[in-house]
Amino acid sequence: MNAKQILVAGCAFFCGAGVVSAASYQPFAPQGGLAITTLLPGVYADGTDGTPEQVARMADSSVQQADANQPNGYVKPDGTGAVTLPVKGSVAAATANAAGDTVSTIADTAKSAQATAGTAVQANGGDASKTKVVPTGSSASKALEDVAAQAVGSVQQQDANKPQGYVQPDASGNVTLPVIGSTSNAPATADGTATPRTLASRFSDTHNLADYGAALDGSGSDLSKIQTIYNALSDGAVVHVPVWSKWNGTISTPDLNKHITWIMDGALPGDYTPPPGDGDLSIYNGGASYHLERKDTYTKGFRFPAYFTYWNDNSGYQGAPGNWMQYAAVSISSISGPSSTGNTSPISITHDSYGQNPSTSYDVGINLNVNKYGQNSVWGIVDNIGDVSGKSPGFAASWNEFDLRANGYDIKPWDKSYGSPQAGHRSVFYVAGSHQNPSGWQSNWTMTAFSYAKGSTTKPQLVDVLGVDGVHYVWYVVKSGVSGSTNPGFPVPSKFNATISGTTMTVSGIYSGTINVGDYVTGAHPVTPIQITGQTSGTTGGVGVYTLASGTNSDQDEALEAAAHVTDGTGVWEYGEELNQSISSLVFFTGNPGDAVDTLVGAKEGITLGNAGVDTSLMTFQKNSAVVRGADGQPIDLSGNGTLAGANLHTLDHDNGALRYKVGGVTKFNVTDDGIVHAPNGLTIGADTGKVIGDGHDLVAAANLDGSQGPHLELRWQSPQVYLFVDGSNFGPVRVSIPMTKAAILAIPNAVEGLTRYDTDDHAEVQYRCPTGAANSCAWFQIEYGTALSK
Repeated sequence: MNAKQILVAGCAFFCGAGVVSAASYQPFAPQGGLAITTLLPGVYADGTDGTPEQVARMADSSVQQADANQPNGYVKPDGTGAVTLPVKGSVAAATANAAGDTVSTIADTAKSAQATAGTAVQANGGDASKTKVVPTGSSASKALEDVAAQAVGSVQQQDANKPQGYVQPDASGNVTLPVIGSTSNAPATADGTATPRTLASRFSDTHNLADYGAALDGSGSDLSKIQTIYNALSDGAVVHVPVWSKWNGTISTPDLNKHITWIMDGALPGDYTPPPGDGDLSIYNGGASYHLERKDTYTKGFRFPAYFTYWNDNSGYQGAPGNWMQYAAVSISSISGPSSTGNTSPISITHDSYGQNPSTSYDVGINLNVNKYGQNSVWGIVDNIGDVSGKSPGFAASWNEFDLRANGYDIKPWDKSYGSPQAGHRSVFYVAGSHQNPSGWQSNWTMTAFSYAKGSTTKPQLVDVLGVDGVHYVWYVVKSGVSGSTNPGFPVPSKFNATISGTTMTVSGIYSGTINVGDYVTGAHPVTPIQITGQTSGTTGGVGVYTLASGTNSDQDEALEAAAHVTDGTGVWEYGEELNQSISSLVFFTGNPGDAVDTLVGAKEGITLGNAGVDTSLMTFQKNSAVVRGADGQPIDLSGNGTLAGANLHTLDHDNGALRYKVGGVTKFNVTDDGIVHAPNGLTIGADTGKVIGDGHDLVAAANLDGSQGPHLELRWQSPQVYLFVDGSNFGPVRVSIPMTKAAILAIPNAVEGLTRYDTDDHAEVQYRCPTGAANSCAWFQIEYGTALSK
């Protein structure tokens, strides 16, 4: 309602002229009526006088109650005195006390002049006293004095969003003025959520050092204040330190039983920036990178600075070979772009060790533990280097490097143990293979079976059992319970070769023991042992066909074992495997056909070998073991010099049934599998050049039976025959029938008449003869024999 409407209503009341519309309003003062200039004594709440015109103008400038919480109206607090409209103006200077503090609400400065804003009703008579009662727009009537009081106490429209005025929402109904009062109890709803919480509640989710009264100005008095705050913190608290802090991160008196995590948005000074308290963890901004540090000096109870866990119990994830991706707790990546100069790593790990306890402290750069409780394939480290550039490699294009840099001898040459095979004190690549050591059987032992259920993390409970065959075996709990008071007795498992197809097991060979119906078959396959339900053919308990309780498949003639379940008290044991382990290979190279490896194990020039390239002298060898094993024709180089030209100049190999020594690829001598030494170019015996095995030279000299000097007996070699000489006289060739195939005999070069061989194809002795003396008549003829001798 504007001023004209107010004056019309007032005039109609005082002048007795009826209701006058706003459009026909004109100021006038009829007899006995009230002029707009009439002074109303004490009309204002403070007792001062005022004219109806002044009252009407004040009412005209007031904010109407109907405009409460409306666009371009005024903000009206609710019944608790709180502002409920959304605030879009700056609240940077607003205070927000923690929950429980006294809340300062926005004052209700937009009260309207209810009577002057209501519908004025004219009444007959000329009463102009301040106590005159007039009807209002509300249900109750009010005195003119009360109307004036509301008018004088109203907020004027021209004071909207001005100091000492009132808050007027914008056209969208939002408060745009900055708020510096407390908003602690103001509700806020996070995006995507449905439940609002007060700002005080939200701010109490984290601890901020500044909220506790720390000035963080780096002063000594502030350090004392921070110490007091630290003392009041609970173990495990997380405290934020703002980026503008000048605190140096020092807690002068740390609590050894308390572990605080400090999240610092700014950097702390120094190369090593320890957390404030002993055993605390700090996460801070080191300038474009975040640092996570923990330091233990005297604190009680170790805790990891960071702990990541990923639990994969999803049977829907596909495994190898269709999917080689690893579902990991942490995935770290880096990219070396096309313009990069290199030296890029997704992980850089540095360990600085200053300890002085060589025998009791083992500092480890990377400590990796993989525990196999089920039957998944387990790989300790998978290191894949893929060169997909399609270009020839340059220096160090694809390497796995292990460096060890130190000074001085590891095992000193004058040490009594020098030269013996040992790991020593330094080892670039140390491999240890030792079996697990489960405890032995115990009476009244709580037995817990491995669970295959989703979400289970039960570990197999193992026991070491010494069999009656003297071999240690591992058994595990298959049914939970409590073991008995006495050892139940564990059988020795049978060992055999078999093929499983569905529910049929075909045993092809027995290694040891007897297979019994009711035993459980175990091995690499089946993954879960299966009970034998019967035997349909073959030797009882031996080679034959057996039926199984459930179906599976195994490799052809797989090595399997079987043993019955053992009931122990209320629990049950199932056979697992032997206690002692074997490892097929320490280093094994594989690749695609046609791929090559130049050097499996090599060493650079200048490196001194103190013991041996391979030393197995302290190992126990089984029947078919060997230090080095190669195939026929694979040589051992005895004079390599590190160059391609110097390779295989002097070699030793075995091929075509003979051990061969070659020089420059030419055989100098060989020893055939029948023990005969062959020296095509002669063999010198000792230093006497006269004792040479070769054409025209002595093979052996003899004495008389009594040892005295006898006739000079000589065996002389004239390829391909050996001749006997006595005192220089030739007694002819020595008949030697060497077993050879027919093809080998016919291939003998330069055969001489009288040479004999044994034809292994026709089982007959043959001799090279020339019946007519002519060369074209020479050939190999069987030697004819008469009737066999008889007793």
